[in-house]
Amino acid sequence: MISFFPVLVFVPSLKILVMVLAMSTRATAEISSGNDSTSGPDGDSRLNFGDDDENMVSDSKHIPVQGHAFETSIVGRNRDKHLRYRTRVFAAECLSYLPEAVGTNPAHFDLSLASRKVANEQFETVPDPELPGHFLLEQYQAQLISAVRTALDTSSGPILLEAGLLLATKIMTSGIISGDQAAVKRIFSLLSRPLDDFKDLYYPSFAEWVSCKIKIRLLAAHASLKCYTYAFLRRHQAVVPDEYLALLPLFSRSSSILGKYWISLLKDYSCVCLHLNLKRNWNSFLDAIQSPLVSSKLQPCLEEAWPVILQALALDAVPVNVDRNGNSEAAAENMSANSLVSGYSMVELESEEYQFLWGFALLVIFQGQHPALCKQVIPLASAKAKHDGDTPAEDTTSPGLKFYEIVLPVFQFLVTQKFFSAGFLTVNICEELLLVFSYSIYMDNSWNSLAISVLSQIVHNCPEDFLEAENFACLVVELCLGCLFRVFHCASAFSPVQACWEDLLFPLFVAAKTIMRRFQPKKHLHSVALAFLLIGYKFIRQASTELSLSKVTDIVKCVNSSLKKLIDDAPNLGDDAIVHLRNILCTSLDELADLTKDCIEGIHLLHNKRSDLRKLLLLKLAFSIEQIVMLPKIMHEIQCIEGNKDSDPIYFSVLKFCTDCMLTILTDSNLQVQAIGLQVLKSVVLKSNNMEDNSSIVFFIGELVGGILTIIKNMLMKSMTKESVVIVGECLQVLMLLQTVSKESDCERGFMSLFLEAIVMIFSASEDNCSQ
Repeated sequence: MISFFPVLVFVPSLKILVMVLAMSTRATAEISSGNDSTSGPDGDSRLNFGDDDENMVSDSKHIPVQGHAFETSIVGRNRDKHLRYRTRVFAAECLSYLPEAVGTNPAHFDLSLASRKVANEQFETVPDPELPGHFLLEQYQAQLISAVRTALDTSSGPILLEAGLLLATKIMTSGIISGDQAAVKRIFSLLSRPLDDFKDLYYPSFAEWVSCKIKIRLLAAHASLKCYTYAFLRRHQAVVPDEYLALLPLFSRSSSILGKYWISLLKDYSCVCLHLNLKRNWNSFLDAIQSPLVSSKLQPCLEEAWPVILQALALDAVPVNVDRNGNSEAAAENMSANSLVSGYSMVELESEEYQFLWGFALLVIFQGQHPALCKQVIPLASAKAKHDGDTPAEDTTSPGLKFYEIVLPVFQFLVTQKFFSAGFLTVNICEELLLVFSYSIYMDNSWNSLAISVLSQIVHNCPEDFLEAENFACLVVELCLGCLFRVFHCASAFSPVQACWEDLLFPLFVAAKTIMRRFQPKKHLHSVALAFLLIGYKFIRQASTELSLSKVTDIVKCVNSSLKKLIDDAPNLGDDAIVHLRNILCTSLDELADLTKDCIEGIHLLHNKRSDLRKLLLLKLAFSIEQIVMLPKIMHEIQCIEGNKDSDPIYFSVLKFCTDCMLTILTDSNLQVQAIGLQVLKSVVLKSNNMEDNSSIVFFIGELVGGILTIIKNMLMKSMTKESVVIVGECLQVLMLLQTVSKESDCERGFMSLFLEAIVMIFSASEDNCSQ
């Protein structure tokens, strides 16, 4: 119960509990001193520490009446002496729980700090009961802005100025003035005013660290506002308020000044955290921060400020005006507005500054324990870290905030195309980051969503020569497959917590398609293709929506296209490559056969013919049938490359296996399964656009003509229904298309005869029905 007390409740509660125990102690001492006079004949001292009964409460019936004041004092003293035993035990237990309940929160030991904290918690987000959708503090907007204006005056003292900076930040990032563009611009102007006199912020009447703290608060206020605005921009389908959109060009104009200040502050902080003794070469940004006393005073403020400053630095940062070859150019002019989240270029980074940011972020995400103090090198205090998907008004100062939730969004902006083009990113530093990812692949879903985004950007934006480096390429493939496996494991868990697995697939599949398209070490591509194919088939089974199914089938089709290119290059890759390609196709065929079987069994179990699940199963079945039809053609191409008859048994085994699968589908008892099989055959014939494709398709479907005629015959022997008429019509269309695509070939006449035979069968059955 104590752990749920508000902060201010502890102070009076603590006083009451201490008073109870003090009374009990005083009463015990007095009773002990009077034991001689109150002992019974046996010398037994009967103290009230036994059973909890009514005798343990003072009784005033026998108190002599000598005036009201006297009676009251006597009764009070006796009650003090005879508090119930259970009351005293309860007071002691409550006191024993207090240290654990309050923890290390300083607000429980400082009444003024507790008052401010409770006021913030109680009134910051309290809705207005008379105006839904608005906060209670909005009606005091004028007073709050007036207070900010007074506090941020250049003549204000440091204590008032710090309070004004904190208040302005809270007002701008809490939604209190949402919809008021004039108020937002006014406060931003007030926050920007001290920047003009930034170097002159000095208070000789105060300690050296006071002016440093004011500078940190000022830079953190601008960083918080920028991160808050970008949180709107990065949310999917979010409407950005006009008052914050109007700040974007102002951020862009002030980035040249703020960027230098932010980087300098992070450099000072890193030197303090790493305990670097660089007094000779270190021109500190903050005065006297080299002093242990000053740095210790600024440490809490720096721990709170560095995460938001780091993120603000990276948001839409651009390289300084040099290209990858060191040539000078106007980076801002060549920069596409579509490549920037806000449409405005922000902080311009030189190569040395970029390397510092990259190293700082890498240290934060993969920092070890301090060897002497057993603590993190760069500690994290209560910091507002905003990343993709966060609600802008949400304060992420919870104890569960993790370092990667701050740093990974930074890497998302540091691995954009513009930094690769400028030559800031090398193969080595990319490998370092990917190695960190490989060590942390076991972490939770929030890590996966952020790391996958960074990985996808690296694969998509890196130059061609990066993937020519075998170590980098293999590391990228391993990470991509590892993330896919993690996502598949989440999808198999069927847990509500893992419901977002489909959202992680799109960037992963984009990365996988890019890898298959750009992967250079072709001697390893066959194993990569097999891995992506197998995991693609696994995801097809898990797909629960048409959208996710389309994404998965897209990656499988991309792998098939890559296999086609490999087959074209097979003569240059050696005999081993051809053997591997053949093994890939045989493995794929086994997976497709199992997938087809599972889809058909699932369709049989569903009685509702119009359910969404049934429709999804039919789509999966159609995809697997199309793949089965195309496999004999690919195998035939491999056979032609080998130029001998050693692979003939394998080819004919594959052909027979695929033919048997198709006949099983076409003769299934479910008419929808039959219709899907016929429609896929028809679409495959229509898609063939050259003589070579036509010959392969005609040869394969020719093996199924007997089954197609049997379907027509069986349908005609039963009473005709709407579904059976559709099946017969699909059969006739397939036969007609076969005759059409086989023109100018020897089999044209044969297909025409089969088509006419089917027509005769239908008319004969119609005449028999009429005569009956």
